[in-house]
Amino acid sequence: MDKTIETFQRYFLANLGIEAEVHPFPGAANYPAYLRECYQFFSLKWPRGTCLIMMGGKDVALTPAVIAKQLEQVRGRCGMDVIYVAEAINFYDRKRLIEQKVPFVVPRNQMYLPFMAIDLREYLKTRRIKRTVLRPATQLLVLYALYQGEKLTLTPAEVASVLEVSAMTMTRAFDELAALGIGEHTVAGKNRCLRFTMNRKELWEQVLPHLKTPVKKRVYVTGLDLKEALWAGHTALARWSMISEPENRTVAVSHHVWKDLVGGDRINVIPNRDRGAVEVEVWKYLPNLFAHDGCADKISVYLSLKDSHDERVQSALDDLLRSLKW
Repeated sequence: MDKTIETFQRYFLANLGIEAEVHPFPGAANYPAYLRECYQFFSLKWPRGTCLIMMGGKDVALTPAVIAKQLEQVRGRCGMDVIYVAEAINFYDRKRLIEQKVPFVVPRNQMYLPFMAIDLREYLKTRRIKRTVLRPATQLLVLYALYQGEKLTLTPAEVASVLEVSAMTMTRAFDELAALGIGEHTVAGKNRCLRFTMNRKELWEQVLPHLKTPVKKRVYVTGLDLKEALWAGHTALARWSMISEPENRTVAVSHHVWKDLVGGDRINVIPNRDRGAVEVEVWKYLPNLFAHDGCADKISVYLSLKDSHDERVQSALDDLLRSLKW
C-alpha cells in the first residue's frame, strides 16, 4: 500500500476516531487512460458508507480546475462521493479547491470534506471522540433502534422530532455512533442517513458496553401524587417478574419534571428512606418515551439495576432480558 494512503488512514483515525478500510479500486481498470495515468484509485469503507479515493501522482502537476473537472467525471462513473488525496498541496491550490468544493485530504495537514461538513486543519486540533459511554441522547437513539425494529434508516431531523431533542443534538448522536463504528452512515445529497443493518440482538450486544444507567439521582419524597406515576426500578421489575415489590415504590421523572416538583409545595424531600416515602429516580432523558403499561421501558430499567449486588434482582434481570423480543 502506498505510504500516502497509510498516512491518510492514520490521519483519519487520529482526527475522526474512525478506522478507514482502504483497498485498490478494481473498477478503475475501466477508466480512460488519461485518468489512470494521473491518479491511483482506492475504495474507502468507513461507518458513513463507501467513498472513492482519487490519489494524485507525485510527478503529475494538475491545476485545481482540472482536478475538479476530472473528479466530477469519476463521480459520474462510480456513483459515489470522491475524495482527492495528495501528499502535498500548496496554499493557493488548496484555496482554489475549496472554492470549487472539491473534497480533498492532505494527510497530516488538512481535511476538507464538504459532503460531511468537515474542514479540519492540523492547527485546529479536532478532538477525537474518546467517550466509551454514550451521551443520553445517543443512548435514546440506540433505544429507538432497538424498539422500532430491524434495518431502520434514520435522519437526524426525523428522529430528533420523535425523541424530543434538537436536530443538532441528534447530529452529535450520529457522530458519536459513527466514531464507535455503530451503524452504517451515508450521505445522500444534503441528507445524512444512519442505517442499522444488523438484527436487534446483535445491536444490543454491540452497544451494551457503551450504555449506562439513565438515573441521574435518586431522592426520597413524601406527598407525591401517584395517579399518573411512571413506575421504574425495583417496582417496575416486580411487575415483570416474581421478585417482591419493595416497600418504597419507585417512580421515574425527567429533570424538568423534577424541577417543577421541587419548585412547588406539594412534595417534601426527606434525607433518608422512610416508611411510606416514594423513591424518585431523576432520569437523564425522558422516561416516558418508550414506556408501556405504566412502567418505564425494560431496557432502561435493566440498565438502572444491572449493577445491583442482590442475586434475586440479577436473576429477575436475566429473565427480563430473555423476555425481550429481539
